[in-house]
Amino acid sequence: ADLSLLGMALFACYEEWAELDSLEQAVALEQRAVNLAPDGDPNKLKYLVHLCLVLGARYKRFGELADLERAIATTERAIELSHDGHPEMPHYLALLGMSLMDRYRKFNDLADLERAIEVGQRANELAPKDHLLKPTCLEGLGMSLKDRFGRLGDPADLDRALEALERAEELTPDNDQSLKANRLANFSAALTARFRRFGELG
Repeated sequence: ADLSLLGMALFACYEEWAELDSLEQAVALEQRAVNLAPDGDPNKLKYLVHLCLVLGARYKRFGELADLERAIATTERAIELSHDGHPEMPHYLALLGMSLMDRYRKFNDLADLERAIEVGQRANELAPKDHLLKPTCLEGLGMSLKDRFGRLGDPADLDRALEALERAEELTPDNDQSLKANRLANFSAALTARFRRFGELG
């Protein structure tokens, strides 16, 4: 547990100061924590999620596909080791959906987009409306549906995207102004897409 805690402390330093050495150490520590924990360890799921987070951050920093692939595999392992009734399952699915969308945007492989939508739907089904991550689950699903509308042009996808993105913004606390503004911008972008395609906003 100490390895993972130290890794997350270093990751927090990276997020605050953008110090690359802190990120590299965080990845190494989280990977070691995962390696040392047997599958029956109740903390292993947490270690896997932490590893996914730091790998995802390093992918966004450098764009190395190996980090993205490891993040996806790590999250899939967390899902394999848990079950639908696990309270963190919506979080794991949301993380997987985000990583799949990153890979879709890199390679434009429709299979990644379809799977991102599938896990996004499952995350929303499992997350009750008062779940802390419900807005995140809705946002992820809405953005992936919006991308599929852009790819395939099915109006039903855009309607569902608008519904999910609007609800994500509504459920975001007012005191988180930056996040609320970002989600409002996502919803506005979907409205703009509908106007450009169909000439209607509402």
